[in-house]
Amino acid sequence: MQLKRRLNLFDATLLVIGNVVGAGIFTTSGFLAGELPHPLLFVAIWVIGGFLTLCGALTYAEMAGMFPRSGGDYQFLKEAYGPWAGFLLGWVSFWVITPGSVAVLSIAMVGYIKGFSPFHYVLSEKLLAVAIISSLSFINYRGVRLSGTIQDIFTLGNLLIILAVKSTHFILKSLL
Repeated sequence: MQLKRRLNLFDATLLVIGNVVGAGIFTTSGFLAGELPHPLLFVAIWVIGGFLTLCGALTYAEMAGMFPRSGGDYQFLKEAYGPWAGFLLGWVSFWVITPGSVAVLSIAMVGYIKGFSPFHYVLSEKLLAVAIISSLSFINYRGVRLSGTIQDIFTLGNLLIILAVKSTHFILKSLL
């Protein structure tokens, strides 16, 4: 069965940027800055993280070139260790990795938007997280093209926020 190609280069680029940058950059930076005694250490951690991310991306590119079939991690593990490794990855992804990631990201999203809403109780925050998961699941159900567009919007939003913060920082620094 041939997979239908519904995403273009722009979508794929923003998908990778969204996976690398993500929403965690807005919270992780604050935690790191608060724990590290010197600003150069803060920069060094981001440079090392960027280097490791580049190594991972190049590894995946090489693996995809060696095994040009759909399936990603499943195919790579199956080729390296046999069908049992791909099978285990599938079940671990189904029961642990994907649900855990979805739960954490939805709770994080609620954390970002709760300042703009009247939902300040734990129960209402959990209900809002479930509503976010349900809404995005419905969007995914509707099709890859719509999902890609929503992903593009979120990633562009993240990039605009980063650009706005950086621009504001540059302007304030030039004024002082």
